Amino acid sequence: MKNEEIFVKELPYQEAIKTGAIAIFEEKYGDVVRVISAGDFSKELCGGTHVKRTGDIGYFKLISESSVGAGIRRIIAKAGRKAVREAYEDSQLLKAIYQEIGANKQNLLERLTALKEELKEKDNHIQTLKSKLVRLEAKSSVNLEQINGIKLYWGILEEASLDNLREIADSYRQHPNTVVFLVSKSPKKSILIARSKDLNYDMKAIIKDIAKPMEGSGGGREDLAQGGVQKIETFNSALEVLKSILSK
Repeated sequence: MKNEEIFVKELPYQEAIKTGAIAIFEEKYGDVVRVISAGDFSKELCGGTHVKRTGDIGYFKLISESSVGAGIRRIIAKAGRKAVREAYEDSQLLKAIYQEIGANKQNLLERLTALKEELKEKDNHIQTLKSKLVRLEAKSSVNLEQINGIKLYWGILEEASLDNLREIADSYRQHPNTVVFLVSKSPKKSILIARSKDLNYDMKAIIKDIAKPMEGSGGGREDLAQGGVQKIETFNSALEVLKSILSK
């Protein structure tokens, strides 16, 4: 590393530019500017305090770099004792991470990849268990009524995602003459209505009618629609609206 001497000159702005000094476009300069030169690789306008030689900067820790103009990059860094202190703190933090996850410098990335895969597998397992629990809840919470020759399955589930509601609805509507109306209290107040393929009801239109008593809205396809609501407690009113539609 070279320990280049730094030269400082005060020149009229235009004269400084003619010498090849770099001006940062977003900075404002006066009529007389301070020109800082280091070796044959750096000459720029600057009003700050500077070291006498490049080696005086000492340890140099890059914080960020960005573009400030065509072909010009701005580097933000820490130097000297503060930079050394921060590097030491980073090193200590990294050592703590190594110890926490059972890794070292050589296998850190490999260990992180393995941990991510483990978390992914566990998350998938958790989602599978949640689906099983929702299906078990559905067996005790979903009711069946016959309306005008149509099997109407309806129920309120304590905790089920829209994916869970779709899965439950699909298990029922694979049978003919079937309509399914489900509501979930958590994680979001959601509603879903679906029908078997042999029926002609437009679910994306019906959901707008049954969502109104629950202060909600929804949309979807002709065979399946879903949405969100504000009031679960008015479910019975929504159910009566649906029964009225199916009775016609």
